[in-house]
Amino acid sequence: MSFALNPSLDRGRIAAELARGRRVQIADFLDAPGAAGLLQHLADSTDWRHVMNAGDNVYEIGCDELAAMDEQQRATLDRKIDAQAADGFQFRFDTIRVPDSEDDRSAMGRLVADFASFLSSAAMVDWFRSVTGCDRIEFADCQATRYRSGAFLTRHDDAIEGKQRYFAYVLNLTRDWRAEWGGLLFFPEDKATRIDALVPDFNLLNLFEVGQQHGVTQVASYAPRPRISVTGWLRSR
Repeated sequence: MSFALNPSLDRGRIAAELARGRRVQIADFLDAPGAAGLLQHLADSTDWRHVMNAGDNVYEIGCDELAAMDEQQRATLDRKIDAQAADGFQFRFDTIRVPDSEDDRSAMGRLVADFASFLSSAAMVDWFRSVTGCDRIEFADCQATRYRSGAFLTRHDDAIEGKQRYFAYVLNLTRDWRAEWGGLLFFPEDKATRIDALVPDFNLLNLFEVGQQHGVTQVASYAPRPRISVTGWLRSR
């Protein structure tokens, strides 16, 4: 399967909105078959890994290993994660990582790796440069993310020295999502009593400049399906 950008996207409108507010939502980002195929590929994938952090250290386990934990082990893990999340940077969600190297992406042999290669193609790099006004962009890194019940990502700004990240993207792939299920991409402001919170929608790309505080609200226990997306940053090498 090949990917293509929706030809009806208004590049000028997107660029103007991004320049005005430092973030933009782009509906129907891909052509319909590509978006549907990518969602089906990720929904059928069995190699998801559960990732979480403890301070600056990142840990991951197979989702089958997580499911095999007994009740006491799971409760202990949940308590530790929740305690850190209360006033620090914390995350937990499932991921399929995609390497940055084009050779490694080809060797991976996965549709999500093909999508990463599409985002890093010369045509797409040119498109991203034109809508962001950032000529330093050279490629897109990539990972698939799956937020099941209890998954979340607390506020942070993505600005890590040495990573050369300029813009972040989130391609939402979940259909018919409801705000009350959680999984909202939110942008908090200090001392603000109202925030910008974005509901996932199928084939909707969120594109925003690095340096803004943002996070993902916890997915509710009653959400009937996971929130699936492909995320990453537009970077230079």
